[in-house]
Amino acid sequence: MKSYDERFDSYTLGFPNREVEQGFIKYLLPFYTPKTDNKNTFSIARFVKDVDNGDAEGFKVSGGRFY
Repeated sequence: MKSYDERFDSYTLGFPNREVEQGFIKYLLPFYTPKTDNKNTFSIARFVKDVDNGDAEGFKVSGGRFY
């Protein structure tokens, strides 16, 4: 675990090497994340982080086609 964001109760993960990262992505991640074909989902956490960081371009497109 690289970091934890208390505001959104979210973690940033780190991997010791590429092999472990690929194993996680291929075998574990699908069990813990919902499958969706909707590429226009809105992420409030990403939106707020973009605003906090003053990232105007990221703010416009946070989580998809949100303007």
